[in-house]
Amino acid sequence: MEYLEEFNLTIDDINDIKSNFTEDDYSEFVLYEDRIKEILNYLINKGIYNIKNLIMYKPNLFYEDIDFIKSKLDNLNPNSINKINLDINELDNYGI
Repeated sequence: MEYLEEFNLTIDDINDIKSNFTEDDYSEFVLYEDRIKEILNYLINKGIYNIKNLIMYKPNLFYEDIDFIKSKLDNLNPNSINKINLDINELDNYGI
């Protein structure tokens, strides 16, 4: 999971994430690196920056196909993005 360093996460951040993961979450992030990176790049390009919390507390998001995520988030306005950055649970309002 060291590839997460590409997204400005530190080794300590990655260790925190790992300690919060289930075995399935860990496997998902190890086996599907390309998909995880694609999702992270999309979220960052949308303006979502609380990546550590997003990974720690919404790992199920990364089980999804990028097209599904785009269908839910493509039309978000800046106010909605700000709400997500303040509280990742706001994603629940968008079906994620």
